[in-house]
This record gives sequence, C-alpha cells and structure tokens, in this order.
Amino acid sequence: MVPENSSTGLAIVGVLVAIVVAILVGALAGFINGFFVSKVGIPPILATLGSMELFSGIAIILTKGRPISGLPPIYSKMMTGTILGIVPVPLVIFIGAIIIVGMILGNTTYGYKIYLVGTNEKIR
Repeated sequence: MVPENSSTGLAIVGVLVAIVVAILVGALAGFINGFFVSKVGIPPILATLGSMELFSGIAIILTKGRPISGLPPIYSKMMTGTILGIVPVPLVIFIGAIIIVGMILGNTTYGYKIYLVGTNEKIR
C-alpha cells in the first residue's frame, strides 16, 4: 500500500489506515458471530469455530497462501522499539488496550451487560 521509498509520515498514515481497517474487519466478524448466536440460535462455540474456519479460508484466498511482507520500515521500528530503552512499545500498546477495555467494562451499561452474559446466558 505504501511505496517503499515514501516519507515517514506517509508510512505512518499507511500503518494507521491498516490498523483502522483491521479493527473494522474484526468488528464485522464479531457482528456476524453475534448475529448467528443471538438471532439464528447457533451455539456460541460452534459459531466461533465455524467462523474461524471461514475467515481463515478467506485470508488464505486473499493472500494466495503467502505471508504478507513488504511492510514499511517504520512498522518494524515501532513494533520492535522501546521507550527510554527499557519498555517495549507493544507492551505500552497492550497496557493502553487493557485500560480502555477496563474502563468500558467497569463504567458503562454495555460493560455490565457483557459481564452478565459472560456469567449466565439466561440473564438479560
């Protein structure tokens, strides 16, 4: 997506666009799973395993079975870099995600409903 000799700014934009697209595709996959579980009545484990096989097959078709390569160098620097030479960047991203998910689960009605569904499917 990003030309090899592009500027750092363009490479960062390309990586951010890829992240947003990945989040949207993941949300769509979750919506499809949720639809099959809640509206069609398929047991959650079967819906999850079935969609995993479907999405894996789609990924193999889209990539023609080859690994994805040629990512911008900034991506490698970002994912293998450290902050102050000590803390790995992926750890900082992970901690940020934990904080966001924790706030959603602990402070919203939506998060409370997720806890309830996770405890007992019959409680709504």
